[in-house]
Amino acid sequence: MLALYPVSAPAQEKESPRSRKTLDLPIADIFSRNTAKVETVADAIEYIKGAKKAVAKGNVVVRNEDIRLTADYAEVETETKKVYAKGHVIIFRGTIPVAKADEVHYDFTTHSGSFPDGRIISFPWFIAAEDIQQVRKGVKIAKNATITTCNFEKPHFDIRARKVTIYDKNKMIATNIRLYVLDKPFFWWPYLVIPLQNTDRNLPFGLGAGYTSRYGAYIETTKGISFTKNIWGKLHADWRSKRGVGGGVDIDYDFAARGRGLIKTYLTQDKRAPSPGTDNPFDHLERRARGRVTWLHRTDLDSQTNVILRYNRLADEFFLQDFFRKESRAEIEPQSFVTFTKNSERHGFLTHVEKRMNRFESSVQKLPLIQFDWKNQPFFNPGFFYESQFSFANFSKVFGRSSNHEDVVRFDQANEWSAPLTWKHITATPFFNWRNTLYSRDRESSDGQYRLAVGGGLDVRTHFYKTFPASSDRLGIEINQLRHLIEPYVQYRTVTSTVSDETIHQFDPVDRIDDANIVTFGIENRLQTKRVVGGRMQRVDVVSLNTFLSYELHPDGRPLGTFFAPFEDGRTASNFTILGEEIILRPYQWLLLESRFDYDMERDQFRIANQDIKLRTRRFSVIFGNRFIRDFPSIAGSNQFVFDGRWTINPLWSLGGYIRWDPKKDGLQEWQISATRDLHDFILDFGYNVRDSSIDSANKTLFFDFRLKAFPNLGLHGGGNRSSFSEPRIGETVAGSNSSPA
Repeated sequence: MLALYPVSAPAQEKESPRSRKTLDLPIADIFSRNTAKVETVADAIEYIKGAKKAVAKGNVVVRNEDIRLTADYAEVETETKKVYAKGHVIIFRGTIPVAKADEVHYDFTTHSGSFPDGRIISFPWFIAAEDIQQVRKGVKIAKNATITTCNFEKPHFDIRARKVTIYDKNKMIATNIRLYVLDKPFFWWPYLVIPLQNTDRNLPFGLGAGYTSRYGAYIETTKGISFTKNIWGKLHADWRSKRGVGGGVDIDYDFAARGRGLIKTYLTQDKRAPSPGTDNPFDHLERRARGRVTWLHRTDLDSQTNVILRYNRLADEFFLQDFFRKESRAEIEPQSFVTFTKNSERHGFLTHVEKRMNRFESSVQKLPLIQFDWKNQPFFNPGFFYESQFSFANFSKVFGRSSNHEDVVRFDQANEWSAPLTWKHITATPFFNWRNTLYSRDRESSDGQYRLAVGGGLDVRTHFYKTFPASSDRLGIEINQLRHLIEPYVQYRTVTSTVSDETIHQFDPVDRIDDANIVTFGIENRLQTKRVVGGRMQRVDVVSLNTFLSYELHPDGRPLGTFFAPFEDGRTASNFTILGEEIILRPYQWLLLESRFDYDMERDQFRIANQDIKLRTRRFSVIFGNRFIRDFPSIAGSNQFVFDGRWTINPLWSLGGYIRWDPKKDGLQEWQISATRDLHDFILDFGYNVRDSSIDSANKTLFFDFRLKAFPNLGLHGGGNRSSFSEPRIGETVAGSNSSPA
């Protein structure tokens, strides 16, 4: 029998005609949410009226608000809302199991309870104890407890504690702990705090040790801390024989609508600090304090409005490269700014303040930049579209430690009208625009400049496709029907400016607008089929071939390069200028190839060329890439080759290797060999790395990582110079479908 029994007792009410006709139930109205706050479902339920108790047997479910209890047997007191349950008892919060025991006493009124020989689940942690008491909602105390992430009956490791206090979604505090590995005592500690929020970043502890030519012998320790469920962080304490001691604290916070962010601090008394401002800073090492303060913050005022803040203060330009290599690779000179953004379907508003906080930075300060965008939308007539942008900017360009700077105040207002026209499969969009820009000064004097740039053009594009009833598996290339899609387009764009870009300072693309008459020809080709990918039938672009070619009509001098070389070279003959090509091949699910390049036809040379090959099978993973950038007048180019491979020998062992070299920069820059061993709860990585950099030549590191699977960033590690490699972003089916296009 299946019975639904709300078992909370109602307050006494005046009898009404309707109530006299109701059944003799323990509540007046089983449909009242105010009275039916505790519900019991079971195969059989018996209500003992004198004891005001419901006895449920078989597949019992007791529910109150977001708490759900399942058991084989339960006794529910209707007035006090106390429950005694036994037999495979599991307590859920929502749909997530949080505790289990064979016998449970629970009070739904005070949210307190007793779980003898119980188990608490706070993923990825499992806590078992002789006695568990829930003293109030969200707080439990476990005595003689074991803590582990291993799901085996006899875990490979566990932390045994005399007492553990668990604050849900916040932290665990354990006292008198002992770490056991394979049931053998390994380590003792009197007090340990284990954070429970954001476990991918908030680690209980971490330890690194080893020797490198940069640090000498070193020990790096990390301790996770937790203040409340909204504030947590990490403590760092490090020792390096060649560099000295250092430490800091990282604080994460998340107050939902009020904002979330991260504060990082670090300070070290460096024995071998470089001397910035000298010809070779690494030839003149000195002892001095070095540190950093970083603050990242974001507040979403609503779904369309946010405030973003970034503050970065560093001791010198080499600090991140010395002590935070991964951050240095991500951003060489982290900027500081505050941005307020508000967007809607029709318009957008931006206020951006960016100021240099470090003397060594080269940056374009915006004090401030204010911008209003009227997005492209119908203008009076549904077939006529208008968009505009207005901005005010107070620019100041600073050049590292130099005292030189460039300053200008700029007002800019741009307008564009367009009228898309469609005939059969052809879309033609004529457009017209003008731009008014006022500068407080020009490049050579303090005289103001007004620039009017008027332009327009025409964009024509269409598409054709044909489907072939082809189906084959020739050469292992799976084809289930084939569609050829062609999308050609041609665009003409002209701009006439009253002021040459040579006469004004260059701060952003607006300042580089000059006379131009450019025709761009493009064609996109795709061969498409369908394949089973990720367990479902999906469209796959087997071949994607996109080509564009630019032709410039009588240019008023051509730019020599980019932002770094804005001056014109005086050429005026009409010429084809840039040929661009992108090809992506997906012949097999295990093989992806991508090639992209820009070719300067006037100078008969490549500007940029990128090649990537990804090969993945059940046992092999190989990536080969090449990045080429030609030299510009003020910056050196590169021609870097990268190889990354891994071979899975069996479910427990895998081997890998990494090579990075650049023929233009003294050849081999980095190489690495490594191995990985799966230890069920742990992953062991170890290997050897050699790297050349501006700080160290042939810096050699023997590294290892012994980390928990549940916390990939947590564990023992040695050697900090391992390679970091980002895979090329090639969509496995189509660009952007399951990977951001590069």
